[in-house]
Amino acid sequence: FINSRAFVYHEAILFGSLGALGSYICLAAYLREPRLAALLASGFLGTFSVLSRASVGGGTVVALLATGILLLAGPNRPGPLRRACGWCGTYPRADRIRDGWVAVALAIGTVACFGFVNHQKFGNAFESVPLQYHVSYQEKGRLEKVGGSLLHLRNAPRNLYSYLDPRNVLLDESFPWIYPTLHSAV
Repeated sequence: FINSRAFVYHEAILFGSLGALGSYICLAAYLREPRLAALLASGFLGTFSVLSRASVGGGTVVALLATGILLLAGPNRPGPLRRACGWCGTYPRADRIRDGWVAVALAIGTVACFGFVNHQKFGNAFESVPLQYHVSYQEKGRLEKVGGSLLHLRNAPRNLYSYLDPRNVLLDESFPWIYPTLHSAV
């Protein structure tokens, strides 16, 4: 079903990757030298990435949320979390708390923005691939076979089988050494 037509959205993946890379660079700059501007830039670029391609930008949301949680809870608790947060130990507590809430708000805001845009475009907040509008799924019954969505738990066993079946993998001596076969066994 997925590869029945050659539709490739290179621009969305490219811009999503670009936004994600920028977000990670800004977040790394923030972790090196805590400045609110770097954190805000990371959130903006992460939102750009998610809105371009959710599967690529999702990591930026997780990174912002983890940073926020570590800033809020990490240095204040004894144990391994405090040792892991040694990078923010010299950062003033009031600024650390403010930035922690900002990071959490940026992550939640990104998800809310994604939901709002999808709801306005497709009528469903978190369906990033509205298959009912895709040409390949216009024939009756095809969409019902996949439960109305490619992101459905009912599809997980078949997807895992197709990814892990050795007949679908070609090993080669050139990088990255593992390639999908041209003719899938599924």
